[in-house]
Amino acid sequence: MENLSRYFIDMGCPDFLLEDLVVHVWRIFFPQLGRYVNHLESVISDEEVVWAQRLKLPENRSVFILSKGLLRTLIENYTGIRADRVEFCHSAWGKPRLSQDMGIDNFEFSVAHSRDGMILAFGKYLSVGVDLEYVDKNYPVMKIATRFFTPKESEVLREVDPDRLQELFFEMWVRKEAFLKAIGRGLSLPLDSFEVPLNTSGYCAEEPPLKNATMEMDGNQWFFSDITFRAFYKACLVTSLPPSATRIFDWPSK
Repeated sequence: MENLSRYFIDMGCPDFLLEDLVVHVWRIFFPQLGRYVNHLESVISDEEVVWAQRLKLPENRSVFILSKGLLRTLIENYTGIRADRVEFCHSAWGKPRLSQDMGIDNFEFSVAHSRDGMILAFGKYLSVGVDLEYVDKNYPVMKIATRFFTPKESEVLREVDPDRLQELFFEMWVRKEAFLKAIGRGLSLPLDSFEVPLNTSGYCAEEPPLKNATMEMDGNQWFFSDITFRAFYKACLVTSLPPSATRIFDWPSK
C-alpha cells in the first residue's frame, strides 16, 4: 500500500509524529482531492463498500468513500498500520476508536464532514471531538434551537442581531456536537442538558498560547476552540485536556 508521507512533506509534518497532548487538525476540501481519489477508494473495507452502495445519491456515496479512505490513510501514516488493514471498534455509546487488536494505545481521533468540507482531529492521551457545519442561510435556526437548545441559549439567539443569527446558531451547534464526540456519549446526552461556552476567546493557532473556553461536566473540564475553515463553514475542536499545541494542516496543501 502506498505511503502518502511524501505528499505531505511541505506541510511541516513529514514524519507524522504525534506527541503526547498535541492535537493535529486536518482540513479537507473534497473537490480538490483530484489524484488521491483512486487511492482513497482502494483502502476502504468490504463492509464500508457495502454501506456506500446502500446510499442512493452519488454525491453521498462519494463523500462516504472519500471520508473513510481519508481517515484510514491518515491513520496509516500516524501508526504504520496499512490503511486497508485498519480495524475499528465502538464504545457503548458509539464512539469510534481503533480496535484493541491494532496494538495502538491512547490514540484518539474524531471526524466530521459537511457538504464539500471535512475535518479530522488526532491526539494522544486526551479525548478529542470535532464538528463542522455549513452555514445554511435558510435553515430554521430558531425552530431547531427552541427544540434542542437550553432556554438560555435560545434566548441568546432571540436577542442577537438578525444579521448574526445564522452564524451564531451554527457556532453553538458545532460546539455542542464536538463536545458530544469528545465525551463519547453521542445523543444519549440530550443537547438541551448542557450549555456550551459562548465566549470562545480565539481560534485554534499553531503557535502558543492556544486560547480556550472551558465547560465543566460531571466534575471534569472540557476545552473548546473554534477552528477557521472556508467561508460559510463553522468548526470546533473540544478536548478533555488543554492541548500543549494544536497544529492545523490542509489537504491538499493550499
